[in-house]
Amino acid sequence: FRIFVIPFKIPFKIPFKIYKNNNIMAAPLPVGFVGNSRGYTQLISWLKREKIPKQKLTYKSFIVVVGPSGIGKTIGVEEAIRETNKYMVKIDCNNCVNNKEFKDILVKAISSDLLSQFEEGAAAERVIVIDELDALLSLDRTFINALCSLIDSNTLPDIKIIITYNLQDYKSLSNFEIILLHKPDDADILIYMRGKYPNIQCDILLETIEKCDGNISSIIMKIEGYESTKINSVPEVCNLYNDLPKDKIRLILDQDAWLHPLRFHENIINEFNIRKGLQKNKEQCYIKILKSLCEWDRMMYFYKGRVNDVLIPLEYVTSLVILLYTFPIKKKDVIHQDNFTKLFNYLSLRKKNMISLHSGVFPWENIGNIHKLPFDEKKKKKSKKFST
Repeated sequence: FRIFVIPFKIPFKIPFKIYKNNNIMAAPLPVGFVGNSRGYTQLISWLKREKIPKQKLTYKSFIVVVGPSGIGKTIGVEEAIRETNKYMVKIDCNNCVNNKEFKDILVKAISSDLLSQFEEGAAAERVIVIDELDALLSLDRTFINALCSLIDSNTLPDIKIIITYNLQDYKSLSNFEIILLHKPDDADILIYMRGKYPNIQCDILLETIEKCDGNISSIIMKIEGYESTKINSVPEVCNLYNDLPKDKIRLILDQDAWLHPLRFHENIINEFNIRKGLQKNKEQCYIKILKSLCEWDRMMYFYKGRVNDVLIPLEYVTSLVILLYTFPIKKKDVIHQDNFTKLFNYLSLRKKNMISLHSGVFPWENIGNIHKLPFDEKKKKKSKKFST
């Protein structure tokens, strides 16, 4: 007899009927990329590499996570950064649409990181995450060329940069280290969702997985009661100047605990100019805010960017935003009834003059660039003599 040894392998898609049992106990929430544990291990080892002193930005400073859309690339990257006790600076379509904004964020991350060298103790290392590079390329096609030019300039200090990419055609990124992820099996997604939502029955989870075709982002939205087309209700950063309540301020700052306070400071000079108050008081308030932001920057390093401890610096920045609200915004000019009456009278008088001017004569001057006068007026104009 001939014996064929077939290696054991988990099937790509296990039938749903095997899992339709609500008595299945929820396992602990898996950490990393769902169904791609090898890729997560590779990312962790890359993040743990020690920085070489005085090293400049090179192609080894980048790593690209490539995989289908909605498989949990961003979630896995965020978990890896948390696990290695680093601080994430996220770049996506919400805060960056061109090369200029990207360079601005990069310079701020590096320059603020240099301040930590004067502090005692080790500071939290920052990691820049460029999320969904293909979406950024749809806004600015020269984005990859800008990255390469920054590397070739050999002027920027070394900082770890992670790129998530949805497309399978990644030839343009061949110079960077690449982690290739595959679409996870339904079994892997079920284990992840069962750990994330232990109180939801398995048949509901399985039905949602089937409807969303394994797209983890869509599954999470549907389970939490959201529709995939729902617009994020978090206000934009510019609304920080609109005298918001404290909870709304915290909601905006919490979206990016490091970058949004810096964006708030960028336009604060213009904001003081459109607010009431003595110039001396405004200058004193600005000096106080500037000193407090320097203290906030130290606090961010002291707490090393950990999720729970970031709440303390956020509370500190919230008090700075409220301090600006002590200067009320100047009211814009309002059109009163008097102004309206004057404008109406002016238009009526102008119309009356036009009617009297063109009585019996076609208004050629109102058509294109034609300026035609009646014959009598031409004759009068010729015969008129001007004194020297």
